[in-house]
Amino acid sequence: MRSELAVFVPKLNEITGVALISGRQGFHSAEASGFAWLRADMRARIYFRAIAAEMCVRLRFYTITDDYRIDQIAVLVNGNEVSATAAWDGDSWCVVDAGPFVGDQEVNEIAIDPPGFFSVRLNDPKTRDERYLSVALSSVMFSLPPQADGEEPDVEGKAL
Repeated sequence: MRSELAVFVPKLNEITGVALISGRQGFHSAEASGFAWLRADMRARIYFRAIAAEMCVRLRFYTITDDYRIDQIAVLVNGNEVSATAAWDGDSWCVVDAGPFVGDQEVNEIAIDPPGFFSVRLNDPKTRDERYLSVALSSVMFSLPPQADGEEPDVEGKAL
């Protein structure tokens, strides 16, 4: 039941490492390096409480290959795909900026859908690691969408 889930309560413009995100599902355990690989057997999800009427999210990933199709990583909010742009941020690192989106439920869901998973054994045939990997989430940051000149953002708790 959704109401029994652990739920992440983000703070605006604050980068949160994946190991500190309650309400995440579909990830392998966080590694010592601070990221957690998405699982191949279930969609990666983060359950969160909305902190504004309209938000954006930045997801920072480590990729399994330097030529991973980062532009095909889909981000869904409450089941609906949202606009996302991806950019490389160093060797094997990328950021995906998604939104704006409306978090209009008591508990909202971000789902991450990468374009493919690869056997670890393709890179190292002698490994005992039997996982299939794609991207590993390192951190998230929620922000307000850019506002048109003169508009005030609708932040939770602020009188309209």
